[in-house]
Amino acid sequence: MTLNHPEFWRLDCYNLICFGPFAPSDEEIFRMTSGEASFDWGRVFECTSPELERRYSGNIARLAELPTLVVSECFLNTRHPEYVVVPARFSHLYNIRQVGGDVIFNYRHISGLLTSQEVFTSIFPVPQRSGITENHRTHWAVKGGNLIEKLTALWDKRAVDEKPKIFGLDEWPLVKRDHIAVMMPYASEFAPVYGAIKRACTKVRCKPQRVDEIHGTNLVAKDIFTAIATSSLVICDITGRNPNVLYETGIAHARNVDVVLITQNEEEVPFDLRQIRHIPYSTDVAGLNKLETDLVQTIKSALRTA
Repeated sequence: MTLNHPEFWRLDCYNLICFGPFAPSDEEIFRMTSGEASFDWGRVFECTSPELERRYSGNIARLAELPTLVVSECFLNTRHPEYVVVPARFSHLYNIRQVGGDVIFNYRHISGLLTSQEVFTSIFPVPQRSGITENHRTHWAVKGGNLIEKLTALWDKRAVDEKPKIFGLDEWPLVKRDHIAVMMPYASEFAPVYGAIKRACTKVRCKPQRVDEIHGTNLVAKDIFTAIATSSLVICDITGRNPNVLYETGIAHARNVDVVLITQNEEEVPFDLRQIRHIPYSTDVAGLNKLETDLVQTIKSALRTA
C-alpha cells in the first residue's frame, strides 16, 4: 500500500474537511466528481484530538489512509439562506502534500447522496467551541470512529424513513428485471388490449402483470405499489383518463421507474404528461397488431438503457 494512493483505508478514524462555499474554488469541490483542491495549512487538525494530530501531523500524506467527508460549513448560516441545504461528499483522497501555506490534495468523490445537515446531525454531534460550532468553521479535522459504519447506519435509517407509510411496507421490494407492471382499466373492452400487451412482453421475454391477477390478502394499494416498485418497466393505458391509472403513473414516476404510456385518444393525454412519449393505438385488429409491434421496440429500447 502506498500512502499517496492507498489500496485500503484505516477504519478507526476519518477526515472531515469543512469548506466555506462562498469562493468559486471552494464551490468547485462540491460540483466536480474528481480533481485537485487546496486547503489552508493553518486550519488543518482543528477540532482534532491531540493523539490523532500527533499521529498524522508529521506525515500528512498518511491522511490518504482515511475515508473522507467533504462538507459545507454554512448550512445554518441565516445570513445566507441560499445555503440552507447543501450537499456533502463521501470521498477518497490521494497525493496529499504541503506546498507553502497550503495543503494540496487530489480527490475522487465516491457518493454524493449526503447533505451537510445529515453529517452534522447524524454522523457526529457538533460540539461548541467558544461559541462557534464546527459547522460554522472552515477546518480540516481528523475524527475518531468508523465512518463506513456511520454511513451505513445513516443510509439504513434513511431507507426506513423514506418508505411510504400508506402502503404498509415492511421493507423496500427488490426490482425484478423481467417484470413489467401493467396499469389499465379492468373493463372487458380492454381485454384485447391487454392481450396485445402480453404478447409484446412475451416476445421480449418479460412477464407482464396486472394487479387484478395478484391473489392474496394484502391491501390493494400495497399490491399496486409492490408491482410498480419491483418492475423494470410500467405500461400505463391512460385511455379515458382513468383516475386510478393516472395515480399509478405518478407512483411509477416518483419511484423513478420507466413508464410507457399508451392511449386510444391522444387528445386525452393530460397536460403534465404530454411531454412524455406515448403510443397511440386503435382497437381494431390492425391497430392492436401495431400496438404489439410498437411495444416490443419500446420495451427493448427501455431495457437496454435501464
